[in-house]
Amino acid sequence: MTRLLPWIRRFGWLVLATGLLLRWWLRDLHPSWAPLFYALAPGVLVIGWGMLALLEKGLRRRLVALLMAQAVWFWPTASPRESPPQKPFHEASKRWSILFWNLARPQGLHQGALDLIRQRKPDLAAFVEPGVFSPALLEAYRKELPDHFVEWMPRGILWVSRALSRRGQRDRLAAQGAWASFRVEDEQGGFPVLVCDLRIVDGWNGHRAEQFSQLQQLLPRHPAFIVMGDFNTPVDSCFFDSWMPHGFHALSPERLPMATWPALLPLWNLDQVWLGRAWQVHSANRLWAPQCSDHAALWLEIQR
Repeated sequence: MTRLLPWIRRFGWLVLATGLLLRWWLRDLHPSWAPLFYALAPGVLVIGWGMLALLEKGLRRRLVALLMAQAVWFWPTASPRESPPQKPFHEASKRWSILFWNLARPQGLHQGALDLIRQRKPDLAAFVEPGVFSPALLEAYRKELPDHFVEWMPRGILWVSRALSRRGQRDRLAAQGAWASFRVEDEQGGFPVLVCDLRIVDGWNGHRAEQFSQLQQLLPRHPAFIVMGDFNTPVDSCFFDSWMPHGFHALSPERLPMATWPALLPLWNLDQVWLGRAWQVHSANRLWAPQCSDHAALWLEIQR
């Protein structure tokens, strides 16, 4: 084992340096190295540099490894998705509360989702992977939430709204993905909401480009759009670059703790909410319930 340690350290330096190159420059611009970009998330790199600092013998190399870990923590990506500059809110505008959660395919009613809706009382709530659809289960949700508008797309999107809303179009994405659109009404003329669930099959790159190409066509051209979903893709991916002129990521992804999966050691930012530039974010948080799902729920309060 002692003889292997130098080789392990050299291999660690090589992999982690490659991770920095990917995160700060190359990203997933080419499918040949994209899987490595997805695997070496900022949290993985921080842990890796920390372990390398423990394995190294020389003080100088330990310090370099610790500095690299700190650099990734404070500068995890070369492509930040910050919110736009704050502007005064319209005095009469409503503050909206939004809940999004991947329910991880429960059997029957998801008690955690029901409890969260009753406790938090979101205006709009969207869930992906709610389990196997059945008309009886949809009616059970409607019975549990009598004051809400509840819709379920059989492909795996559950919509719960206290606000006046109506379902628009819905369809499949490539592979096994899905999307559904909704229109929410308010005093300012209403706004569109798109909920999506991207599935990555046949390897790390499986159908990702094709699904994002479809989403690009579906992205609402409205200053107050909301797009939420499990994208199975990090927020600093090149696939989101074309979204930036129209909106921004709501959860301050320039800060590493916004990772949403897995629940016990969150390293990857897979679940996201994107907002049109008419919105301002009052608060954005992750809510954890590991006994209910391996994904974090996302909670936002927004206003325009």
